[in-house]
Amino acid sequence: MTMWKYISIRLAAPAVMLTLAACQSLPAPAPAPEYPLVLHTGPMPDFSDDMDSQSLAAAAARSLEYLAKINSATEFSFGNKKAGVGLMAASIRRLVEIFSYEPNPARRAAIIRNEFEVYKGTGQTDGGNALITGYYQPLLIVQSRPDSIFRYPIYRVPDDLVRVDLGLFSSKYAGARIAGMVQDGALVPYHDRQAIDGKGALAGKGWEIAWAENMFDVFSLHIQGSGILRFEDGTEKFANYAAANGREYRSIGRLMIDEGEVPRDQMSMQALRQWFARNPEQMERILYHNSSYVFFRLMDDGPFGSLGARLVGGRSAAFDHSLFPRAAIAWFSADIPQATDGKPAGARRTGRFVFNHDQGGAIKGPGRMDLFFGAGENAEAAAGVMKNPGDVYFLLLKDAPMRLAGSPSK
Repeated sequence: MTMWKYISIRLAAPAVMLTLAACQSLPAPAPAPEYPLVLHTGPMPDFSDDMDSQSLAAAAARSLEYLAKINSATEFSFGNKKAGVGLMAASIRRLVEIFSYEPNPARRAAIIRNEFEVYKGTGQTDGGNALITGYYQPLLIVQSRPDSIFRYPIYRVPDDLVRVDLGLFSSKYAGARIAGMVQDGALVPYHDRQAIDGKGALAGKGWEIAWAENMFDVFSLHIQGSGILRFEDGTEKFANYAAANGREYRSIGRLMIDEGEVPRDQMSMQALRQWFARNPEQMERILYHNSSYVFFRLMDDGPFGSLGARLVGGRSAAFDHSLFPRAAIAWFSADIPQATDGKPAGARRTGRFVFNHDQGGAIKGPGRMDLFFGAGENAEAAAGVMKNPGDVYFLLLKDAPMRLAGSPSK
């Protein structure tokens, strides 16, 4: 649910020919890893954790709620190993138990290394195995009816949006899903962002749930995936992700870097907001570049990730769910931005346990993670500049772990 997405560069034909000729005398490149996770046999991480055990327990409970709702025969992939629901749940409970009785970081890490298998992601980025970005829960001032100021709609799921699980038609498409609409008896792609916001494709159908006064605020809500809506009478509702139009996510940050509007090392949500304030006439063109569009549902609770689990600030993360086990324990190490009074305040090297609770349109491949920072101005300031390499590992309890002396049994 972040705007950062790296794309391949198309080479000109002569450059391709020169490259191929040069490679004839070079060793063949190493084959791509077969799995997004591999059993880690090298030096183990220190498994430090900079947050409190209460937040860990709260996030773990969200994973356990998800596991309790799904088919008990479901299996999760950790590299070439399959783990059942029971082992997943036991792993999560055991980690919480270790935190509950062992406050010493070094002794706690020793127990974890002894009792858990550690799987390292096979993604690659400069400085780690994952590019880690951040998202947050924005607050939008809205109205229930439009006027000359509040004129940008936030939509619920349209009645004509069709979502298809292709796995129901063929096992070779298991896990693949598309969205569209029916026209003349055929399923076709759904309206893109320009058609919806620029041409009013959904206008007048009664599918609006609120109206905002700033187009970029609505776009930010789409990118973050959820938010808090404060209505004119002071009531607040959670706008939680409900569906998307199925169109490709395309990064406006990447577009503006390529056009030379914002330097790569200065790109952030804050930089985008400031640029649009100076160049409002460019907003529609830039925003329409991202054809993906998100629809919401109003709720009294939230925010919820794609698992239906309530997200926990600092402990919930988004990964590519086609590659990484949902609800699973992960540990990462990276430089995490800090914020004070709504402004970035440097960064701190951080190790932390998180859970795979969410996914996003830009979070694709084995080398991506998106950290949920929570709500509030500090969460917005920190998440907006989070774009650092890090190392990510997933953990699974050994089938028959040996307990260290002095550690309580399960």
